[in-house]
Amino acid sequence: MPDERFYTIAYDIPDDGRRVKVANVLKSFGERVQLSVFECWLAPGQLQQLKQLL
Repeated sequence: MPDERFYTIAYDIPDDGRRVKVANVLKSFGERVQLSVFECWLAPGQLQQLKQLL
């Protein structure tokens, strides 16, 4: 898709429950490259959806 952009998303969340929820959301949008780092190709609509879920 030509409108997609590449994003690297990293986080440092001390709360276990919250960290698991964030990781599960990100898994559905991209690929995990380290424990708290994901890479995603996202169209504008997908980016908005991801922001709402987080």
